[in-house]
Parts: sequence; structure tokens; C-alpha cells
Amino acid sequence: MFRILVLSIVFTSVVLTQQSPDGMFRVEQKKKISRDITDEQLITYTIFDRDGREIYSVIREAAYDAAFPSAGIFNSGKLVIIDSFSGLVEFYDTDGEKLRSKHFPGADDVEHERKIDFSLHNDRAAFIVSEPAHPDSRLMVFDETGNLLLLRTIEAPYTTGIVYSPDGSLLAVGTYRWIGKSLEENSYFLTDDGEIVGYVDTGFQHGSFSDDGVYFIGYSNSHAHLINIEEYEVLWSHEREDDSIIIQAAWHPTTGILVLTSDKPVLQAGKWVYNNPIVRTLDTIGGDVISAREFPGATFSAGNFLKDNDEIKLLLDDSIHILD
Repeated sequence: MFRILVLSIVFTSVVLTQQSPDGMFRVEQKKKISRDITDEQLITYTIFDRDGREIYSVIREAAYDAAFPSAGIFNSGKLVIIDSFSGLVEFYDTDGEKLRSKHFPGADDVEHERKIDFSLHNDRAAFIVSEPAHPDSRLMVFDETGNLLLLRTIEAPYTTGIVYSPDGSLLAVGTYRWIGKSLEENSYFLTDDGEIVGYVDTGFQHGSFSDDGVYFIGYSNSHAHLINIEEYEVLWSHEREDDSIIIQAAWHPTTGILVLTSDKPVLQAGKWVYNNPIVRTLDTIGGDVISAREFPGATFSAGNFLKDNDEIKLLLDDSIHILD
């Protein structure tokens, strides 16, 4: 069984896409695993502008038996690459030249799994780092050239996500801890200089603020919560349908909140494949389902909502769908 799994993985090629905060650039990550485990394993980051023109690319080696490095793109088109295994963050200019490399505190210890989540705003990148050896999590903010602007701890041993508000004045941080056999989840909201100004008793893995910064939609693969930031109150929760998972939630400019779901993924040829995606539009006030659009027979490995001016498009792998 182990040999079959290895042979499946080595032929895998996966493309993931992430946009800059203003939607002007996107970075595509193409992962290719060597056929021979003694060879190097590479990942290519390619940056495109909003018109689909390729700007530059960066090729980076990745370690075997470890998570692939993640990437984000600033509004300027500069690239940041985050390697959670080595605890390294790298900053690149718009020609693909490396500007600076930084190791997070304690990054020399790789005897356990380190979790790093990040969010970008204009020319800043916020990172939240948690790992089993530390009782607290560490929040760090860098500028787009790799200068450290903020370092502080948060009294939570495990984190699940971090998101900037549209104006950059707030950060949402998802956390959890075990108290005996009980799981305690929290979402903290911090100012730009690291001061905690409020929290709610629910967590999130991903999320986004409304354009006016009054609401926050936080979600995991099982549920989505709408939070009022002014009152720090959970207004409603949306649970997934049976045998389905939530992949992404996003704000529609006019109609409400979009939630992308699919059947639970299956492992095919070494990669997870999703089937039967559905985009539901939820009413912002009450969380009721206003409409649902199905894509019968569609399969994909990566699904994302893409912002294009005042329009939201659905990207399933390299297939773009217009959402009415």
C-alpha cells in the first residue's frame, strides 16, 4: 500500500491561485513532485496581472515529507513565500529577485509541526504562528520588503487563521485550546498595533470583512458565522449540508454572502478531487439561503472566488464561471 501511494504522489501536478488584496494581481502555484525521491522537488510561483499577462515567476525547492510553502501577493505585485516547515519567510521584488529572508523565532526547532497563517494588506503582511512547544501564539507584521513592524504574543496555544480588514485597521485571529476534554474556540480582533479590542466564542479557519468593516464572515469546512464587529456578537451560523463541505465564503457586492460547497473530496492519482460544487447566496441579515447555483458533474482540485472590480467570479481549477 505504501509503494502504491508513493507512485501516485510523484506524478501529481496541482495549480493553486491567490489574489492580491486589491485584485490587481494573482499568483499561481504549480507543484510538481519528482519521479525520483532523490531528486529535488520544485514549486513554481507565477505572477499574473488582472488581464492575465505573466509578470514574473519564482522557482523554489521544497522539502520532501513536508507541507509545500504557501505564497501571497502584495498590491504592488511583490511576492511573499512562507515555508512553515523551516519557519522561513521570503520576500521578492517584481522582477522575481529575492529581497530578504527571515526566520521566525524558534524556527531552528523542526521536531514538531509549526502552523503559520498569514494575511496581506497593501504593503503589509501579518503572520500568526503556533506550535506545540509554545503555550502562546506569536503575531508578527512585516512590510513588503521584509522589515519587521510588530511582534507580540497572544494567549492561545493554537491558531486557525488570520485576516486583515479592508482598511488595515483590524486583524481577526482564530484560535482554539483544550480545557480538559472540552474544545474552546475564539475569534480575537486586534488593532493594527496588536491591541485586542474584542472577541467572540467561536473560531474560524478562513474569513473576510465586509467592505465597511462592520461585519466579518468566518468559516471552516463545516460552518460559517457572521460576526458584528461593532458589538462583537455572532449574528447567525450556517451549517454545511450532510456529506458536503464548505470550501470558501465571500462577499457579493450586491446580493449577500456567497458560500461554495462540494461533496467531500476523494483521493485520485495522489490529489484531492472535489465534485458537484454548489454556490449558495446567503442573506446577510438572517443567513437564509436566497439562491443556489449547481454545477452538475463538475470536478476540481481548487476552488476560489475571484474579485474583478464589482464582480465576483468562480474559479474551478483553470475554468472561470460568471456568477449572476
